[in-house]
Amino acid sequence: MQTVHRLLDIVEILAKDSNQRLKDITKISGLNKSTAYRFLKTLIDQGYVYKNEIDETYNLTFKIVSLSRDFINNFNINHYAREYLEKISNQCGETIHLTTINNDSIVYIDKIEAKNKSILVSSYIGKMQPLYSTASGKIFLSYMNDAEFNETWDRLDKQPKTKNTIINKNKMLAEIKNVKTAGYAIDDQENEEGIACISCPVFNLDNKAIYAISITLPLINNLSTYKEKLLSFLPFLQENTQELSKKLGSS
Repeated sequence: MQTVHRLLDIVEILAKDSNQRLKDITKISGLNKSTAYRFLKTLIDQGYVYKNEIDETYNLTFKIVSLSRDFINNFNINHYAREYLEKISNQCGETIHLTTINNDSIVYIDKIEAKNKSILVSSYIGKMQPLYSTASGKIFLSYMNDAEFNETWDRLDKQPKTKNTIINKNKMLAEIKNVKTAGYAIDDQENEEGIACISCPVFNLDNKAIYAISITLPLINNLSTYKEKLLSFLPFLQENTQELSKKLGSS
């Protein structure tokens, strides 16, 4: 295991600063000369590093880039997110959605049904919902810059889905300001009467909120404490979205 760590240390050193001589690599890595040379030779043999014989410097090859391209082409967020959706589901027992933004809407890309099968939420993988009336939609709006938000807002066909739907621009600006500060968003029966949701962002390698995970709460028998119940889900929702963000490379 230590050998793997040292090999990766050398790869990271060369990724941050190319044209490194053996003495520079040993100084940065803390390895002795013979050990560093042995690891470099292994990386050269595997095609990940080449040595410039003229100035005796080492560099990464584009095989690293090829690996990255293959990884990106085969990337599937569901494989990474599913275990976190299941953890959240096990903790709250409600319907869980993984969403992303697509064509000025949110789209459900994974779903776990509520433990109580008699209470079903009318959503399905692939279904699209408005940005302005959903908790996840507010997450995506809140992490847009001013120009992105204005352009997106102007394009949206903003129709009041319920009496609580926010279609006024200034009210939405105030709402998403609070969302970004708090780190979560709530749909207070804004998309559908009798349904409330809480959502948190999931950040990618570029620290962009391109995914969100939400918990949907049906308000059975006019549950008077539904907001308190939603907020009781927040600690473990945030814990799992933060862990998933780290797995996706967010700092």
